[in-house]
Amino acid sequence: EKKLDISLSNAQKAIELNPKSPLGYLWKARVHILQWTQLDEAEKLLKQALILHPNFSTAYEWLGVMEQWKWVYSKSIEYFLKSLEVIPNDIILMNHEKNSNIARVNYLLSISLALWKNKEMAIHHLQQMLVFKDDVSLSMFMSEIKKENYWVFQELKWMKDFEEIVSLLKK
Repeated sequence: EKKLDISLSNAQKAIELNPKSPLGYLWKARVHILQWTQLDEAEKLLKQALILHPNFSTAYEWLGVMEQWKWVYSKSIEYFLKSLEVIPNDIILMNHEKNSNIARVNYLLSISLALWKNKEMAIHHLQQMLVFKDDVSLSMFMSEIKKENYWVFQELKWMKDFEEIVSLLKK
């Protein structure tokens, strides 16, 4: 909690120092989302970041995360799809980060799609995550598997499809 308060203070300073940079708005919004406070403010901050940089894929990603956590899967899916769409034109991302973001957003999107009961698209986006073989996203995904935190796929009885994807990861 203390580190998040420091992050919030630093984000506010970044906005004050450079109100035309979308990063400060993203950082401040992320703290609000992680603290699960001032969600309306977080949404405004992310939309301000998008006004400053319309191809800011990470802002769309965090809007998607916020909607996913609110259980508004149709809206989270829209934001994750938009994030994927703009990643190639996101000048804030360095080239080596783009594949990582594509993999991570595909993973997040697959969860929203699964919760929205769209099996084919959920599995498709999990497979898309594998295309990029991004170490960070794959390790995040594998840690969820090790914790058996894949209740979405268990509950929806999609384990056979899910296990096939996991077996590809282990190769």
